[in-house]
Amino acid sequence: SQKKYAATQNIQSELTLKWIQLEVLPKSGSEFKARAILNVDEVESAMLLRMRELQKEISIHETKGMEALKIRNYKKSSDELMTAIPKVFIYNEMLDVLSKLKPLKSSIKLNHRLHELEEQLISKLNFVRIGIDSNSLKYSESSFSFDVNAFDDLGPLSGLPIKILQGSKILMNRQTQQDGVAHFELNKFSKKGNTLSLLCLVDLPEGLLKKSGLNQGIRLTYEYKKKENRSEVATKNED
Repeated sequence: SQKKYAATQNIQSELTLKWIQLEVLPKSGSEFKARAILNVDEVESAMLLRMRELQKEISIHETKGMEALKIRNYKKSSDELMTAIPKVFIYNEMLDVLSKLKPLKSSIKLNHRLHELEEQLISKLNFVRIGIDSNSLKYSESSFSFDVNAFDDLGPLSGLPIKILQGSKILMNRQTQQDGVAHFELNKFSKKGNTLSLLCLVDLPEGLLKKSGLNQGIRLTYEYKKKENRSEVATKNED
């Protein structure tokens, strides 16, 4: 190609940076220059305000988590703990930024009892047990239903989240009722040979389950056989 092409674009931008004052300097040859001045006092004021908000939020999560623990609401306690932890990281990151700008007062360092909340929650979860009610098992070609019981050292547990898995796939989530029972009725599942294998697991963060020994769950193995009329009848239930 012998053709030539040229284009010119005129671009103007109004850029605003928070806490930074920009000053345009005279152009030097083909180089554009500017000076940026950071207002450290404004940065510190804004960050301290947000850090105070975070400290209050963390304290509220901590209090609610402890209160939930007292009434054996382990899901609520876990939720408050898991919501508070990222806020602690955000607070400490902001603290690290401030430390690079000016000397810090020891009073702005974060104080919390989240480690204590976690330890108490794990201690309580150590007493949690779940089991399959064998009398509740009902199987047909298109559905499979059963009850899961949950209890701790004080008795039946209400509001405990339970999930049913087949392989890595979650089939259903339920929470236990006042009597500590969660009812499951599955309509979508796969069968291998004449065996149906499911895993029943407490639906809490993996870290808490592992530390409390609940990460293994309960394995439900159901065997059936086919009659001549093609209907299926249960013959054995394990675990």
